[in-house]
Amino acid sequence: MLLRVAALAAAGGLGWWVARRRSAATVLAGAVASSLLFYLLTNTAAWAADPFYARTAAGWWQAVTVGHPEFPPSLLFLRNALAGDLAFTVLCALWSLAGERRPTSHPAHAAH
Repeated sequence: MLLRVAALAAAGGLGWWVARRRSAATVLAGAVASSLLFYLLTNTAAWAADPFYARTAAGWWQAVTVGHPEFPPSLLFLRNALAGDLAFTVLCALWSLAGERRPTSHPAHAAH
């Protein structure tokens, strides 16, 4: 649980970094980096804690690619996380752009 909180805090730190350098490239890089960071940290923790995996580079690779044979491959989780994070990032960016381009109309200005 603490590792997940740490991964989410690291993603928050990436968000702060992205907000200070606000460009399309940093926003996309931040979304991809936070997804990868969370995925690698949580799968590495699973590898370290689960006796199913060998404590070797091959065991770690199994944890981050295919996982347990009775479950879908763990790479599907990464693919879905990346797709969801990127879709959410694009939607938020479009929402932000729409808000910046919307003309402000105040009743006091409309009377003139």
